[in-house]
Amino acid sequence: MNRLITIVALLSACYVVSAWKDWKEGKSQCEICMAETGAYLTDFKLARNQQIPKLTDTCGKYPTPDGSCSSLMEMFKYTYDTLESRLAAKEICAFYGICTSETTIDTSDPAIPAAPVSPKDPSKAYDDATCYNCNITATVTYLNVGSYAVSMNAGLENNCLSWTKAGMFPTTEEHKHCKDFMGKVFDKLTNTIRDKSNVNYLCSDLFDVCPSTQ
Repeated sequence: MNRLITIVALLSACYVVSAWKDWKEGKSQCEICMAETGAYLTDFKLARNQQIPKLTDTCGKYPTPDGSCSSLMEMFKYTYDTLESRLAAKEICAFYGICTSETTIDTSDPAIPAAPVSPKDPSKAYDDATCYNCNITATVTYLNVGSYAVSMNAGLENNCLSWTKAGMFPTTEEHKHCKDFMGKVFDKLTNTIRDKSNVNYLCSDLFDVCPSTQ
């Protein structure tokens, strides 16, 4: 049975690759770039619809100062909105020099609202069981949210390299070009999603049920 499933999966993958090759025939480089780059926006919208409820649910699991969860979700909403607006395929491909566009991608520094931090009592004794359970909850949240942001960031940088490299392998200068692009457009946004969905922020900074590991 497992062998049959593997064969079916391989045939399906081959079909997708073949269909993609057939679609690319007769398409311009700009159209291909926009299709490949646009897939990130499509995937991000689906991920966002799953991640926002997950973050909302996680924030409600432990007591926090009034307004903390609302502030956190406003911060995430701004970050997601800004990230979504910058995943414009035509503008990205124009930056690569593959397409032309009347508008340019936004490279301004995003004014991300500060994430809430609960006040700390230096004399507080933390309960090991509560901290342990929070670590499990926060780890699941990070695997759904933070790790996705890390993966998407890496994918976008690789996408940049695949479209801007002149040879088979990107040069040091081409790597720098794409890292600069990511730094101006995406890094602050994806790093915020990563950093504000991790165990230390959630369990220590926000919920204050664990001592800080930083």
